Amino acid sequence: MREPFYKKMLYGSGRGLYLACLPGLFLLNKINSKERTRGVINNRNEILLVRNWFGRQQWTLPGGGKQGGETDEQTLQREIREETGIIISGGDFRRLGTVIYHELISPLVFTCYYKKITEAKEVKSISPELIDARWYPLKNLPQNMSQVVNVSLKIL
Repeated sequence: MREPFYKKMLYGSGRGLYLACLPGLFLLNKINSKERTRGVINNRNEILLVRNWFGRQQWTLPGGGKQGGETDEQTLQREIREETGIIISGGDFRRLGTVIYHELISPLVFTCYYKKITEAKEVKSISPELIDARWYPLKNLPQNMSQVVNVSLKIL
């Protein structure tokens, strides 16, 4: 199925806007270095991947920045729910480690976690900040993945 023209325009504008904003993003990252988390969510040997419309538009792990006094696990649960509509219950996330993602100007630091779930979870909604979110079989992952995904999967 071909993507509608307006979606292609939106994706292209996200890349252009990202490049135009890089100097400002660099300064913002230096001033407000928010702790970020990402999660490898494994559902029957499929992992949940998302693509943001802003930036490089690579497939990456769901997650985001902490808010208030959230723990990393609470941040992941909230971000996954906000981005995909999927509710991840329980708090037994296994810490994989810290991944430094080298952007064009400044590095971003993510703490990555792993959680295996066994109940089927469908992507119910997609956040406006995302192009797509879906489950991918571990043996058939997409080509255009971020460094965060590749490093996290090697740690497993």
